[in-house]
Amino acid sequence: MPIAVCSVSRACFDRRARHHDPVQLWSQLSGQSANQMTINVACTEECYGRSYDVLSRLLLPDVWSAEDVATLQVSLATALATYFQVPIDGVVVVTSLVRTGHVVENGELQRW
Repeated sequence: MPIAVCSVSRACFDRRARHHDPVQLWSQLSGQSANQMTINVACTEECYGRSYDVLSRLLLPDVWSAEDVATLQVSLATALATYFQVPIDGVVVVTSLVRTGHVVENGELQRW
């Protein structure tokens, strides 16, 4: 269940590398299977204060080790920078660890 919910500027979205699959990039960089990975992208119409090219919220089950969480975060940032063709310092990943029983998928409460 690694799920990334990303907000990007319209300009950033328009210059994305269409010949790449961002989930495959993330999978390759993290060493994790792409089967359960999801990246959702929405264009940001306006941003106030400090802006980022890509702002991503990463949702992970709380069963991942600290090392695996770090790898998933850094590899996601790298994959997004590559896919949207922006410098890595324009990408921010904020991670939330999700407890068992706090996800409903296919109408079923998920436990791990």
